[in-house]
Amino acid sequence: MCGRGLCYPRRPWAPRKVAVPSTEPAANIQMKLRLQTAEQALADAYRRMQQLEQDNQALQQQLGQTKGMAQAAQHALDAHVAPLRATIDAGQHAAQALTPAGRH
Repeated sequence: MCGRGLCYPRRPWAPRKVAVPSTEPAANIQMKLRLQTAEQALADAYRRMQQLEQDNQALQQQLGQTKGMAQAAQHALDAHVAPLRATIDAGQHAAQALTPAGRH
């Protein structure tokens, strides 16, 4: 039994656990704990909302940049396709001019 500390007296520097009766009713204590929990949940939700707003702003900015890049790519594509369309149209007109009437 001595190996479990039962042979030695209690350490004098260790505090004793003494139950101090509360003057507050248990319902008040429970209500305060619920209030603290609710306040913590509200604070967590507010922080999360702020983080989501920041993420939303970053995504909106990215979306704007992506739209700008897509528009620039579309303009570049249109600039390259326009001469090809003109060439195809000219070729079709030339082919129609060479085709005898009534034959397609």
